[in-house]
Amino acid sequence: YLSAKRTLDSYRALYPKSPRLVEVEAKATRILVGQQKYKEAREALQKIVEPLLKKVSITEPEETAVAEALVLLGDCQKALNQPDDALDSYLTVVALFDVNSSLTAEAKFKAAQVFEDVKKWDRAKVSYKELANTEFAEEAKKRLAALQQAHP
Repeated sequence: YLSAKRTLDSYRALYPKSPRLVEVEAKATRILVGQQKYKEAREALQKIVEPLLKKVSITEPEETAVAEALVLLGDCQKALNQPDDALDSYLTVVALFDVNSSLTAEAKFKAAQVFEDVKKWDRAKVSYKELANTEFAEEAKKRLAALQQAHP
């Protein structure tokens, strides 16, 4: 994590006006999430997401940054036992910021896991079925089979 932080700090210093800086800021929070510093990461992510959600129009790099930040924010909220907030974050990516198919699939998969956690079996099943042609297909298929067995 230390090496990644140094690299990101260098990028910030060398390219302070880069249009991609917002993406770098979103990626930087992965370090905090990886270290399980969820409260600190949540605050940093909210500082990224909130101003971008208020804008009338955002660029594609900003849209990608919002999608990544919302997935990470959902991860923090889930870890902090805030399942409704986590669902809101994940489903916002699916509904509004689906510019990156990998991030969209990740958000949908994680939303399905939260639906399971809150015992909304039917919603979880639908979400897992929708992941058939994604990188999450194999795991989604396993989760779907387990849910159909436990909650027909």
